[in-house]
Amino acid sequence: MREVRLIFLMLGKRVYTDVGGTRRGVGVGQAEDSAREAGRGIWSGSFQEPAAWRRDNKRGGTTSVAAAPASHALGCDIKGNINSKGDKIYHVPGGEYYAATKIDVGSDERWFCDEAEATAAGWRKARG
Repeated sequence: MREVRLIFLMLGKRVYTDVGGTRRGVGVGQAEDSAREAGRGIWSGSFQEPAAWRRDNKRGGTTSVAAAPASHALGCDIKGNINSKGDKIYHVPGGEYYAATKIDVGSDERWFCDEAEATAAGWRKARG
């Protein structure tokens, strides 16, 4: 079986290849198209548009901290809310937006029993 070596060297707008000792030049666009069609290099895996990835992972993420109660347990009155930007914010009783904040446990929002627990889970305290 014959061994085939393929080496790319970019010089300006041409890519030079060395295939089995024969050197030839091709345009960068041609080399990119060839790699894409053959599924080589950066084209070998799957790709997700950055905007789609951000949308899909906006509220995701897991933490190594034990999960806080999803339902409102007695004494666990701190509301863990996720805003429209995906920021995880907790609200304490008596806070400016505490009464207006609603918890949707289906959207990874949750209740915390104390501020240390909320902070350890990666949430920040509400301003105001």
